[in-house]
Amino acid sequence: MNNTDMGRVYAYLLRNRIVESKSMRRNVSHEERDMAIMLRDADAHMRALLDEFLDGQGLMLKSFSDDVKGLPAGAVSFVLARKPDTNPPFFGTERMIARMQQAGGSDVSERDAKIWFTHIWFILIDIIVLNR
Repeated sequence: MNNTDMGRVYAYLLRNRIVESKSMRRNVSHEERDMAIMLRDADAHMRALLDEFLDGQGLMLKSFSDDVKGLPAGAVSFVLARKPDTNPPFFGTERMIARMQQAGGSDVSERDAKIWFTHIWFILIDIIVLNR
């Protein structure tokens, strides 16, 4: 898995929250199967990078294999879950305002920083949706 693949996996997980290589209850798309194989076969370094990236957002990736009841033989399942009782270190109003003021200068008000952040966030979401 390279950085591009990691981005594809991340975008897929954000949309669907689960990736399975096989399922007993539903048909698994070719894209989902590819994502599961990429995650399963990822080297330790790339998995550590993905886990670090998700940790910064208060998320974690849990994996289950066919030893779990309900998964078919040879199957692997990955679930994107929110970390319980933790605030992600990269998100937060105070940090966001400080970074926006750092980029725009000290004359940027809190209100302006929040408005610009919201605009940037909506543009990012639009880009993600367009690339589906």
